[in-house]
Amino acid sequence: MLPAILFAAGIGFLSIVRHYSFESFEDLALFDQILWNIRHGRGPVTTISGNMHLLFKHHFFGEHFSPILYLMAPLAGITRGPEAILVMQALFVGLAAVPAGLWASRRLGSVKAGIWAAWFWVAIPPLWVGVLYDFHMDCLVPLFFFAFLLSMHRRKSSAWLWAMMMISVKEDAAIYLFFAALVAGWIYDWKKTGVCIAIASLVYAFVVVRIVMPAFSPTGAHLLQHRMLIPADCGGILGWLQAVLANPQRWDALKDHLMHFGFFPVIGLQASLPWMLAVGIAWLSKDVWQSLITMHYPLMSYPLMFFATIEGLRSWHLLCDRYVPEVRKKQAFAVAIVFISGCLLLDWFDVEASLAEVMRSASPARARRTSESRRMLASIPSDASVAATQTTLAHVSRREDLRLMFEPIHAENIVVQTYLPCEDSYDPQSYRKLIEHFLNNGDRYPVAGATDHLLMFRIDTPDKRQNSPWYFTDFVDSTELIESEMLQYKDSEAINGFGVKIAGETPNLPTMTLPNPLRPGLWNIHVRAHASCTSMSDSVSIEILEAAGGNRVCGSGIIPVGSDGYQITTVKALFSNGRDITVETRLPESCTLWVDRIWTEQIG
Repeated sequence: MLPAILFAAGIGFLSIVRHYSFESFEDLALFDQILWNIRHGRGPVTTISGNMHLLFKHHFFGEHFSPILYLMAPLAGITRGPEAILVMQALFVGLAAVPAGLWASRRLGSVKAGIWAAWFWVAIPPLWVGVLYDFHMDCLVPLFFFAFLLSMHRRKSSAWLWAMMMISVKEDAAIYLFFAALVAGWIYDWKKTGVCIAIASLVYAFVVVRIVMPAFSPTGAHLLQHRMLIPADCGGILGWLQAVLANPQRWDALKDHLMHFGFFPVIGLQASLPWMLAVGIAWLSKDVWQSLITMHYPLMSYPLMFFATIEGLRSWHLLCDRYVPEVRKKQAFAVAIVFISGCLLLDWFDVEASLAEVMRSASPARARRTSESRRMLASIPSDASVAATQTTLAHVSRREDLRLMFEPIHAENIVVQTYLPCEDSYDPQSYRKLIEHFLNNGDRYPVAGATDHLLMFRIDTPDKRQNSPWYFTDFVDSTELIESEMLQYKDSEAINGFGVKIAGETPNLPTMTLPNPLRPGLWNIHVRAHASCTSMSDSVSIEILEAAGGNRVCGSGIIPVGSDGYQITTVKALFSNGRDITVETRLPESCTLWVDRIWTEQIG
């Protein structure tokens, strides 16, 4: 129980921090909306999806058949937002360590080995990434699968219950259970039950995929069938085989996955069949994340690999007993466990990038800083239509009419961030135009609320625009100011959660360039920054230049030194043509400058 509790508490806390830091994506909003609709008697209906071609109102069972969601819906209503399902996800994955440890201790004949297995399960790095990345019903599979294996090993009729619970999570689970039940029935000498469960699972999978899911689909076909890679997509059978089997990225990813388990799943004999099938199905997908088994996909496949790892340990003992009889059983297990643990430890040295990618700017301090924005979003009526950017969706997900916004969409409420929500999904220039569209149509979209990082427009607001806390003509986030990512750092006080650090001792200080030309005339250049100097006599200055007639100085200013937090420094600049505008800093060696954002405002 100890590893289960620690995992659930730690990952559950980090998941909520990530959500409060506005780093959760549409997958969390999708499930929160579905569970909210179920509680209100509308069934698992959603208007959004993680698949861009499904951004319309549809029944979720056309995507994935998951009746277990009906059991989860009441628990999800405990909190006003998706906090409950985030904690539930961490709890379910953590609790899987209990049946996993009990089963491993019985299978390996050692209580200590079972305790190690429980700790090993919660220490696998991709599980941390998968659980932190929003919410997915796949999180239930490990608990049900390990409970199924434990029941099969003990020859308990409860195996039927856990099998039924597992296949109710997702249609894929029934296919994997088919092989797992056959293998478990064979190696645990309960063949009849194993065959019966396997046949029932296969029939269930066929009926669900061929009959039930098309019945819930508006197209009359599985809504995700386009994700399957077929020979027609590859110019024929040879091209298809090459795409599936000769993709080096997939083989490299598989090597990394096996590395987490010390490569023992390879010698799991019959127990290797389920995870091999899972990998094969993943490789048939066009979706990169699924084909490489990243983000949340390990929640489904890693229990199968864990199964093969424990059986691989037994195979290891048999090999040692046959070829090195002088090695005792305990010694053989000890060597194998040390090796697997060593591989796991090496993996943790490489996991920082994956954790940083999923957490991004999230931190407890940033979560506290965004409380005003969360309160503002809570004021949106539950029966109103909402269009929101990608990382705000989960904060307004309990709405019947919810739309993911990449371009201007008509809705009663519009929610946008004053920074680029996700570099992978939004182009900076198009995103600026998106904000500008709503700000320039104040008669139709008056500002109903604003914070330094969030703007909310509401059609039913009286026709009187509120003052935004920052002027807008064009803006540049810290992520765009410089090319060297080494100078960018996580900062909870920065508007987008990242700041640029410029040190005076750095040779060839970078020049910050505004990406878009400005119209000729008088402008305010606003710089949100803060500076510190070890020498009280030193100061930090900035100059605004344009390329006309050489680097002509159009304005200059002084950034306050030693102030608490970020300050806005405004510099008036007169441009003759407004092209190739740069912001140069003057830093003594004793000073360090942090820059968060630069934005512009034409005043003449």
